[in-house]
Amino acid sequence: MGGGEEHSEFSRSAQEQLKDSFFREVEKVASLKDLDPGKINEFAEGLGRIIHKDIAKSQLRRVYGEMKRLQRREAFDEKMLDPLAPRLAYASARHSELKIVYEVFRKCRPKIRGREDLDKFILLLEALVAYHKYYEEYSPRR
Repeated sequence: MGGGEEHSEFSRSAQEQLKDSFFREVEKVASLKDLDPGKINEFAEGLGRIIHKDIAKSQLRRVYGEMKRLQRREAFDEKMLDPLAPRLAYASARHSELKIVYEVFRKCRPKIRGREDLDKFILLLEALVAYHKYYEEYSPRR
């Protein structure tokens, strides 16, 4: 097994553990607004560290931008989130590295019922974009 394959296997395993831990936290809350910001930060930093080499910054920014557009709308209707699931599914089918973003959205979506929940999800995406950029810039190059 080559070095890249070992790194990739480690990344997948670490990503699964991180994802499972975060999803357990999401399950504990009735609505996303109740999710501990520290848990969001911990998840976003860990995931950003793992995926910064796999996901293009533009792909993450596109998802983040879509959510920000929804946030800027005057009135919030949770049904406006429904078209995002198939878009993210399609994007993750085209770019398998986006699967984790699709999974995070699918897990968090039932907990987004109001503007505060949407704000919390956007905080998660914002942190993920920030940590992705940080680790992209400051991780050792291979």
